[in-house]
Amino acid sequence: MMKKALNTALCLLFVAAAPLSAAEKVLEIKERVFVSLINEIYINAEDYVGKKIRLQGVFEKFTDEETGENFYSVTRRGPGCCGSDLNPGFEVVWDKKYPQQNVWVDVTGVLEIYDKGYVRLRLTELTVLPEDGKRKLYVQ
Repeated sequence: MMKKALNTALCLLFVAAAPLSAAEKVLEIKERVFVSLINEIYINAEDYVGKKIRLQGVFEKFTDEETGENFYSVTRRGPGCCGSDLNPGFEVVWDKKYPQQNVWVDVTGVLEIYDKGYVRLRLTELTVLPEDGKRKLYVQ
């Protein structure tokens, strides 16, 4: 009886710990695990390539001063010091019109690795959310 219960528990642990398959639901990055889960995805990116990921954050645009190329991201603010504050989130690419900068968005995208190992989300959904004063721009 004890051996059967142990085998069942181990089987459930294995299933719960297995990475999401493409056919499974979206991996949602919530406030309480925002920084740690994004770090996990960057460290083990190969395990998440092709997976759908959903998060909320601030939409930002950056321009490479040398090339003039634009880059877009969805991030939050995190702890830091000395001008090196943490901005956890992802670079994003979107086939439709990008929203204006500094708006709060809810995005879903598929993780991909491109040029020299950079990680980004190829968005499948992007929704600009209304300001409600309850957004958690800063994460712990």
